[in-house]
Amino acid sequence: MSYSATGESGIGFLKVLEKLGITAEMKPRIRSSGNMASVVESGEAEIGITGVGAGLTYTQLEYIGPLPAAIQEYVYMAAGISSNAKAGEAARSLLQYLGDPAVIRAMSAKGLEPPAAK
Repeated sequence: MSYSATGESGIGFLKVLEKLGITAEMKPRIRSSGNMASVVESGEAEIGITGVGAGLTYTQLEYIGPLPAAIQEYVYMAAGISSNAKAGEAARSLLQYLGDPAVIRAMSAKGLEPPAAK
């Protein structure tokens, strides 16, 4: 099993193993890689773990789906605009655009989930 050595998906995968209480058992069976897809494509690993958005882009791998919600690790993102921004209004417009329901639906179609309403 190979997982991404870079970014939040690799960190999240290790947290999932901890949640399941199987880190020690899995350690000899997992391999981090800077290019998880090539490790799986070459046959060095049978399963690849990565973020959903990235997983949907790999044309040579069969996308199986996200991990179950009960063990899923989510990456929450935030944005801020510098008080010295040269294009502050444009930045605010972009952030408003990203919150538009149509844009959220488009992102969902690409595997990104909006945060649960609180």
